[in-house]
Amino acid sequence: MSSGTRALISFMSPVWGYTEGMSRVKASPEQAWENFRQRVAELGGVVLEPEWLGARKLHLCRCSNGHQCRPRPDHVREGIGICRICSGYDTAATRDAFYKRVAELGGTVLEPEWRGAVKPHLVRCANGHECRPWPTTLQQGGGLCRTCAGQDPVVAEANFRKRIAELGGVVLEPKWLGSQTPHRCRCIQGHECRPWPSSVQHGQGICRTCAGKDTDVARDAFYARVAELGGEVLEPEWLGSSVLHRCRCGEGHECKPRPSHVQEGVGICQVCAWSEQDALYVTRNPATGCVKFGITNRDGRLRLKKHRTDGYTEILRLETGLPKGLAALTEQKIKLALRMAGAVPMRGYEYFDGEHIALIFNEIDNWVPLASNVA
Repeated sequence: MSSGTRALISFMSPVWGYTEGMSRVKASPEQAWENFRQRVAELGGVVLEPEWLGARKLHLCRCSNGHQCRPRPDHVREGIGICRICSGYDTAATRDAFYKRVAELGGTVLEPEWRGAVKPHLVRCANGHECRPWPTTLQQGGGLCRTCAGQDPVVAEANFRKRIAELGGVVLEPKWLGSQTPHRCRCIQGHECRPWPSSVQHGQGICRTCAGKDTDVARDAFYARVAELGGEVLEPEWLGSSVLHRCRCGEGHECKPRPSHVQEGVGICQVCAWSEQDALYVTRNPATGCVKFGITNRDGRLRLKKHRTDGYTEILRLETGLPKGLAALTEQKIKLALRMAGAVPMRGYEYFDGEHIALIFNEIDNWVPLASNVA
């Protein structure tokens, strides 16, 4: 057997010795005593016991932090530390740490005696609530009082009912089901709903119908709005508020609007929306030389203001009051001409290098009569 192997075996099993053939024999008391003292020294401690008492007997020691302790040699051999205080197993130390932590949090321990680290102890928190925290939970960073943390069932129920009343609703659920369970309520508009108390306390509303999240309500509202705009829904079934739905507008164009956009005031048909645009513009960013063209309505002031904040401060062309559909048609002709010329956008679909200005102006002159330049 090598000296390294012999040392490893001696470290792992200090009260046992080994022969060259690896058969295990019990070490002498002198050898076990020496192995124990050596292991305590490796852990930074000192053996204070004057003599060997046996592998299963407590021996007085001092750990690396200066605590007096009484480890058993066989426990040390098995890998257990030498000091219960440093390991968090000392009853007095754990009790004192609990009292200290409660005081740091502004509380007072009301429990008449120590019940152990894993037993709840009666305490009064800084806000006067009586609570029963576990010492182990407190030492692991947990809070002192469930009421202050909003986890007390009685307090949670009271807060839920109070918030529902503030929102003009009424709780219909006959008993408290917990903060993570829906409760039957009636909102201020008379809709029956089932909000989660935890969601309500986090600032969410109580009624999905009023919030526009009720599936049936959202579907019916979409159908009604399309009909108001003179259109017809062609989609055979409801796909959801954020999914495109096939429709036919009042002018007979097939289109695919999103219900959520329609409810926000956007029209249902892009062709009709484009045809209403009666202004065409070309603007340039002097810093990059990039040219942006597009269509808008009226005098284009709002649209150009938005581009100006993006650095497009030079207005190269602005045609307003165009006949219906001409602005959209001219824009499409510009895009087609650029594509046929092999021009690649600098970004998006309508941002091109300034070298293409002549081509853009040529298309405008071809399609917009009496076009004028605006410096």
